[in-house]
Amino acid sequence: MNGLELFTDLSATQINDLRQLLQGPLAASWSPQYLERCFGKILGTSLFHELLALDGEGWNRERISTLLDLLLLDRGRKRDGFSWVVTGSTAAELPSRDTGVVFRSIVEAAEREILLVSYALYKGRELLAPLHQKMLDTTGFRVRMILDVSRPRGDMSLSSQIVARFKNDFFERNWPGKPWPEIFYDPRGLETDPQLKAVVHAKCVIADDHTAFVTSANLTEAAQEKNVEVGVLLETPDKVRQLKAYFEGLLETSLSKIE
Repeated sequence: MNGLELFTDLSATQINDLRQLLQGPLAASWSPQYLERCFGKILGTSLFHELLALDGEGWNRERISTLLDLLLLDRGRKRDGFSWVVTGSTAAELPSRDTGVVFRSIVEAAEREILLVSYALYKGRELLAPLHQKMLDTTGFRVRMILDVSRPRGDMSLSSQIVARFKNDFFERNWPGKPWPEIFYDPRGLETDPQLKAVVHAKCVIADDHTAFVTSANLTEAAQEKNVEVGVLLETPDKVRQLKAYFEGLLETSLSKIE
């Protein structure tokens, strides 16, 4: 497979990742270690060798970026793939990409909105900084989050008090500042009866109507950078719309918004 064929096999998000890398210092962009971290061992290694080969044939960074722009335009017309996304030790047989890199790439590529669902959230200020920056840079960009707000074991505080504590903690520790996202939760997480209590355990990110990232990784530094986590990146519009419709239904019928 030559370099051009390798590029045509990339997904839209992978192409966008590579475009972003080529905008930085050339040595860092083409480092085999960095490419492996961004794209997984097999694909990263292949990209490293193919970029070197193209460079030897006289392809400069601008020419490669133009090719990627054309491929990205084509992917925008026919998004029909998926790719594995993992964190931690990667099996050589599994072509995959890094969880944290994929999250940042999805945010960068989104045009109108992000719907984010997560169970655990810890030290989120840095992890969510790209999302906050997107709201600053894009007028009208909407961010909705469905997060788990649960009653701690043995805590008999009023539900409103638990929600208020969660809100204060989120905006003080996990979000950089204005503008604010919309935050929703499942009221069943506040039930005092264990038989009735439920948690938001899903972890996914949906960008517009075209990309969905479903993963085992929570919004924590460990999950994004080092734990063994596995996910799937979908760029199939009909499947993405189905998943989004499911969460939209929850938002309309059974979830509460933190005011």
